[in-house]
Amino acid sequence: FDFHRELADYLHSLNSNVVMSINSGVQSWINTSAYFGIFLPMIAKKNDIIFIEDGHFPAVRENGILCHRIRDYKIANQLGQYAVTYSHYRDPDHFYRSVAESMAFNHGHFGHLGHLGNALEVIKDEEKLKHFGKILTWGRKHSKVYEDSKANSEVAILRNFSSMAFDC
Repeated sequence: FDFHRELADYLHSLNSNVVMSINSGVQSWINTSAYFGIFLPMIAKKNDIIFIEDGHFPAVRENGILCHRIRDYKIANQLGQYAVTYSHYRDPDHFYRSVAESMAFNHGHFGHLGHLGNALEVIKDEEKLKHFGKILTWGRKHSKVYEDSKANSEVAILRNFSSMAFDC
């Protein structure tokens, strides 16, 4: 945690507009304190964005179970951060659901739309490129709707470092 704080302080001394992001392999279904020694509130003060490495893309599974990443967004929101979640193109339905979920629960942000290899694949495929253009146009038009969204929860779970690190 000291290294992250020192690095953030140094980078901000060079440029106060630097955006700090950490990709600690955060997966909300894993006890990150016990598995990785990462307690997000300790690094959140020097961070702006958290990468969420969770492959649970929004969908209704064959057995009727709703799969989503709302918890990931709520964790980031509670820490005063934005979450970067994967919204890569697999097929149109997957792509639209992933981006819409990110926009709805992440203050109007699209999420991570792809890596360079994925982008090159999309550029070469007119059908995929059409879907990217459609969602980007829609997002620019409607993102303000989500910017000031707030969680409306009445239930909370205490997750302090001690309880998370030792409650495996």
